[in-house]
Amino acid sequence: MTMDQVLVVEDSKPIHMTLKPLLEKSCGVEVLVAESCAEGVRLMDELGPGLFLAILDLSLPDAQHGEIV
Repeated sequence: MTMDQVLVVEDSKPIHMTLKPLLEKSCGVEVLVAESCAEGVRLMDELGPGLFLAILDLSLPDAQHGEIV
């Protein structure tokens, strides 16, 4: 059985460094972190249907108007 994967796209290190262990421990999921829109899109393209959930920051340095959504 594979573990569900959650993608967190967040450029703030304190936020994603807090979310990652909380989600992994409380939900039993593998959390992948991307710090930019480009990195998030790359991971989504690579993992596709393997992702259970994506938590997205609406204002990223390379996508300031919610383009990640």
